[in-house]
Amino acid sequence: MTHTNQTQTHKLALATAAHTRLRLEGTQADALAAYEMLKGKESKLRLCEIEEEIGICCEDEDVTAGSMVLIIEGLASTLAEFARDRLADAHAGLVELAIDGALDSDATAWHLPGIVEDQLSKRCSAASELSASQDAYRSVVVSLSHLPKEDVALMSEMAENGQSGMLAARSYGFFVKLLDQESDTPVTEQYAGAFSEHFYRVLSTARDAGYEMVEFDRDGTTYNGFQTFAH
Repeated sequence: MTHTNQTQTHKLALATAAHTRLRLEGTQADALAAYEMLKGKESKLRLCEIEEEIGICCEDEDVTAGSMVLIIEGLASTLAEFARDRLADAHAGLVELAIDGALDSDATAWHLPGIVEDQLSKRCSAASELSASQDAYRSVVVSLSHLPKEDVALMSEMAENGQSGMLAARSYGFFVKLLDQESDTPVTEQYAGAFSEHFYRVLSTARDAGYEMVEFDRDGTTYNGFQTFAH
């Protein structure tokens, strides 16, 4: 990939990450502008102190400008790596360029950035939807260390492939809804046999306690009585 394409991919990834983490509305340019404004602020300033100036909505009073910049850049790095892999696969002929068979491969061969944008949007959509609905659910934050690395890898794969609307990846971990309201099916039944007993124990305990969503976070709370794992 040329340097120009790398730069375009990085900008797209930053815009997507900023749009997702800052709950923005508007264009890619708006998202990049908000990110640049945030990056130019004193790192110790809390988002709630500058939200009106930047045009964002602060949902956590403890988050600082500096920490949010790091979160956005971390997510952007992940997205850019995914995009580069996607483009490399396309150039190598290892994947079909016609996404879901809706586009003719010859016609799309000259529009790879558009394909990457489509893939990035799909990758972020589930996380954005769950994040937007988080306030409507009683959620508990649990440390990722309570899950074996195999469970973490499987969640990452399922989130990336969009295999379930019950699970979505975030830059720091995962959201897992505990009940599919449409089918009234607990997530533990939907994923029966796929994960370890530790995964099901955390989710079952959370549901028994009245929670509707578990947020697995690298820096989340560890609880007595649950095994921890080194990742």
